[in-house]
Amino acid sequence: MRKLGIFFILIAIPVAFTLIKASGLSANEITVNTANVEDKIINIPTDTNSQLNQNIPEIVSQNPVSTSSGQTSNQCQPDIGAQIVVIRYLNNPYAVYEMNSDSRWPIASITKLMTAVIALENVDQNKKITLTADIISKQDNYSELKKGGIYTVKDLIKAMMMISSNNAADAIARDFGEENFIALMNQKARGLSMFNTQYFDPTGLTVNNQSTPNDLIKLITYIYNNYPDLLKMTRTRKDYVTDLNSDRRITLTNIDDFAGQVGFIGGKTGYIDQSQGNLISLFKESNGPVVFVVMGSQNRFGDTQKLLNCLK
Repeated sequence: MRKLGIFFILIAIPVAFTLIKASGLSANEITVNTANVEDKIINIPTDTNSQLNQNIPEIVSQNPVSTSSGQTSNQCQPDIGAQIVVIRYLNNPYAVYEMNSDSRWPIASITKLMTAVIALENVDQNKKITLTADIISKQDNYSELKKGGIYTVKDLIKAMMMISSNNAADAIARDFGEENFIALMNQKARGLSMFNTQYFDPTGLTVNNQSTPNDLIKLITYIYNNYPDLLKMTRTRKDYVTDLNSDRRITLTNIDDFAGQVGFIGGKTGYIDQSQGNLISLFKESNGPVVFVVMGSQNRFGDTQKLLNCLK
């Protein structure tokens, strides 16, 4: 009987592989939503007191991300350096290409997409907010928004989306009540089933603002369906806001390299030292809008362009 049992096992194995081959699926396609154990998925703690949060590059070096699980429909394998990647059509729940799609990562200024949503849903867009000294004390490399300036909420959202102004995000949250504002950000995340996302500030300067590509796609889909004007801001190459205190127009030049390009629907940049370059981008394609998420990249725009070329 034992020999007979071994015989049937030996017969069953090649039959199973034959059925898989006949279905036209590769092993990677069959396990598209399952992380490879060898990929050593990076899960960064969200505890604000965790020492690990201070050493994310070190964690990455100890847990190199394998690209072996990345799979595209045409077998194109782009040479990219990002730690985490997802390509997915908004009208399809299955990824075209993914690598560590459920890994949590510091999202940096991609945070501001949620900040903008909460501002749109809870604050009068014509409300005027003054930039006080404590508001502009945070790091803000791009912003021309200075102390004493008075801006409408609508203009502050525009500054957040186009030049990723930390001053603008901080001003809206503080005027509303920062603790309550952040609570609404987390509440909205739960409402959108972004269960692997946490917000601790409205700017993204803290390493503790973390999410996954799959969660961010839920957010960008919500924005695409409900707030197209928000995406329009992110794809506009140049615009201006008005300082109502001095009646001065301030020109905003978008920091997203894809802004103004044909086919680009919108997106958001993000960068802090611990996360490196992050980018979420929406493009028009013949099969519908397609979203690209690139995280932990030394060349986020270059990596996204390579992925876009590969898709085409």
